[in-house]
Amino acid sequence: MKKLSFLAITCAAFVILVAANRSTPDPYGLKKGSASVQSISAISFGPDGILFIGDSKSAMVFAVDTKDKTAIEKAAAVEVKDIDKKIAAALGTETKNIRIQDMAVNPLSKKIYFAVQVVDGTPVLLTLEGDKFQSVNLKDIAFSQVSIANVPGEDVKDRNGRPLRDQSISDLNYADGSVMLSGLSNQEFGSTFRKISFPFTDKQEQASLEIYHAAHGKFETNSPIRT
Repeated sequence: MKKLSFLAITCAAFVILVAANRSTPDPYGLKKGSASVQSISAISFGPDGILFIGDSKSAMVFAVDTKDKTAIEKAAAVEVKDIDKKIAAALGTETKNIRIQDMAVNPLSKKIYFAVQVVDGTPVLLTLEGDKFQSVNLKDIAFSQVSIANVPGEDVKDRNGRPLRDQSISDLNYADGSVMLSGLSNQEFGSTFRKISFPFTDKQEQASLEIYHAAHGKFETNSPIRT
């Protein structure tokens, strides 16, 4: 009888241990891994410290858990002079070798995040910690991703020889459970608004913006929309 009782207690303890260790599904569908971001065209914050990264080169939108969730009621004043020089110095290069693509403020922590593209094509995500810039790790993190539909092909260029794919995302923002993007598509009228549900699903909505340029007397089919 004692053996049966001991066995029952052991089994119950094992079941409790397994239940405790079983990972709870992330409410936003994020999974641990490394986000293979090829470029950073635009960034914007969503709920609970989640940062959305628009990657034109890979035609993807990434949702990254920054774990930066400590709420601060009031943001401190920030003044950074020669910010391009300081960012370049933090990356060990010169200002001519970098381009500041975008910046976003975490509405919880009030920290400022910067999207930077190095001339060799390397994308860098930085945050301002005091008066210093720190790199944001995109490896071994919780994230999810979604492909953008109907983007320009990798080999398609404008009349100046610039890849149209690089302009597939010109801006993005989050509101009411959706990520909204502006940029170019592969449709006749390239300027396009997109709406993607978050947590990410296969559902995407898009609408083209038709522009008639009176001075040129023609429709602008490849002018990238900027918001």
